[in-house]
Amino acid sequence: MPSIVRAAASWWLIAWVAAIGGCEGARAWFGEPRADVAAPRRHASGGISFVLPGDWSVRDGLARVEDTELRTIEVEGPGEAFLLIQSFEPAVAVDLDEQLGRTLDAMLARLGERADLGPGARGEVVKIHHTWLGAPRPGLRATITAPGEWAPRLVELHAAPLPGRTLLVYTTIPEADRDRVQAGFDLVLDSLAVEPAP
Repeated sequence: MPSIVRAAASWWLIAWVAAIGGCEGARAWFGEPRADVAAPRRHASGGISFVLPGDWSVRDGLARVEDTELRTIEVEGPGEAFLLIQSFEPAVAVDLDEQLGRTLDAMLARLGERADLGPGARGEVVKIHHTWLGAPRPGLRATITAPGEWAPRLVELHAAPLPGRTLLVYTTIPEADRDRVQAGFDLVLDSLAVEPAP
């Protein structure tokens, strides 16, 4: 697996930790806000476009490692709903099992540091499929539980190898709140469009 793909798991972790930073207390009491899919808006950057819930925010980033351009698009709900799109140009080979394993291990390590209570636990990894960008595509779903957390977190990784580009899409949410935000994740993934890579 190319070094940029291994490094991308760490970049994802940094973005995710920043996203959940101050939400823990309020969300624990009130629950995750429902995704506002009734008033969606469109986002486009770097040849990637999608529709997202009206109350979610977006941040873009761009990095170059060796000969590969990595575009990251962070999509956050008002609580802990977090979706990350990573676009690698040119296309790179990605082993989904290895990438998800690295991501889960990094998340657990970081959550353990935040709680100062030691390591958490990884749940079973399940193969999933979702039709996006015009084709059924493979993905993986797993849960992680950190010490002190009130519910396991659900993590999904979706992949689309395309001509000239590879897309990875990560989502994470406390498992108990999935029904409140899944429509938002689906809105982004189902509306995702990519211009051909140069």
